[in-house]
Amino acid sequence: MRDTKDPYPEPASSLNIAAFIDRINHGVAVFDERLDLIYANRTGAELLGLPQTDPVKPVDPAGPPDDRGAAWTLACREAFESQATGVFETYHAPSARWYEYRIYPSKREIVVCITDITDRKVMQAALEVRAEKYRNLVETAHDLIWSVDADGRITFINRAAREIYGYEPEELIGRDFRDLVSPENRARQEEIFAAQPDPDNRFVYRQEVEVMHRSGERRILLANAVRLYDEEGIPVGSMGTSVDITARKSAESELNETHDNLRALSHRLRELQEAERRAITAELHDRIGQNLTGLGILIQKVRGRIPEEDADVYAAEFDLLQALVRETTRHVRDIMAELVPPELEDYGLAAALESFADRAAAAGGLELEVDLPDLPPPPPPVEFSLVLFRAAQEAVHNVLKHAGAARLTVRLAEREGVIRLEIADDGNGFAPDTPLEDALPAWGLKILRERIESIDGELAIETRAGEGTRVVIEVRRPV
Repeated sequence: MRDTKDPYPEPASSLNIAAFIDRINHGVAVFDERLDLIYANRTGAELLGLPQTDPVKPVDPAGPPDDRGAAWTLACREAFESQATGVFETYHAPSARWYEYRIYPSKREIVVCITDITDRKVMQAALEVRAEKYRNLVETAHDLIWSVDADGRITFINRAAREIYGYEPEELIGRDFRDLVSPENRARQEEIFAAQPDPDNRFVYRQEVEVMHRSGERRILLANAVRLYDEEGIPVGSMGTSVDITARKSAESELNETHDNLRALSHRLRELQEAERRAITAELHDRIGQNLTGLGILIQKVRGRIPEEDADVYAAEFDLLQALVRETTRHVRDIMAELVPPELEDYGLAAALESFADRAAAAGGLELEVDLPDLPPPPPPVEFSLVLFRAAQEAVHNVLKHAGAARLTVRLAEREGVIRLEIADDGNGFAPDTPLEDALPAWGLKILRERIESIDGELAIETRAGEGTRVVIEVRRPV
């Protein structure tokens, strides 16, 4: 039965809503068309400067207890007139807090939701400071930082554009980045930019790009770029950085040119050295060799003219003279063989190495192990083989002079077009952390390296103190 004392009782749900509104942390206030306060929940009363115990009563919006002032009043009146939701933020100096007022107008009333946004404003300020730092970092960076849209038009570029392109950043916004690429590189850039995007791999490329300065000067950039995608995975552009490496590339070019000149000079020097070796060998053969032969014949003739009764008296001296001539002739032939190995041109690198290793091991009293198969046909050019032979000579001479070894090993092999030459000993060796220049004769090592580098080979020296040394040379067979 309905209570006759209250013909229009408030539904229980309305009471619950009122209690809920009174307890939320956001302020809620209702004003009439004259901006007189009709209702404020507990938080709203606090934020409006009304004591919580005060009854709801009209307030003067032009001079409220806090410092909202005329701007707040104007925002409310504009909302009434336009009947559009408005938003107003203000700073309350006494409490040092920021508040946001969301204004929802109706024909006769206006509802204002008041929210303390101090934490948000503090965070925004911190983000703005951080953003300004990054903005300054990007703008003052020496490297180029840029972004383009899906059509390749520049949407951002930092101040480095002035130095690299000769344009102000504002002049480049909206331009197609491919217009700045040199004509020779443009097709390649269009191909890369048009490539099917892969959402799982946003990296586009890392490559050198030649671009055009406003003056017509060409610059070389090392560019790194990534694709940008929207929330649905659709590509919307790219962004990246570019480093001006023009000076570095110029220095590399000059260095390469110098290296080529040095290689040509080294090649010419080797030619002169080999020519000199051949000349010395010819002199040894034509003069000293013939003289030794003649000396041996003369000694034999003189010995034959000594009376038989005196022959025994001088026999020992003549034997010594003839032995000395034979030994000197052998030494001269060994020198000639080292200067110009006759087997190299006649029988190839393996035969020349074996002959040389035999002589070296015999001279040093070393046990010799060789594994010197003939290289697969066709044989390498003589000049190429001669460089390897000279390198082997230098390595073996180091063994004889410094290793204190009892065993010498020489191996030659070729696999998949790479020739490998190995000279090893069981001598003193040296600690792995010892600089090679301190462990091996400086000039010998330098010459050895230069020889191998002249044919684009690689030199490795493996050693351990008391466990010998292994010199490994690897070089690709010339085409």
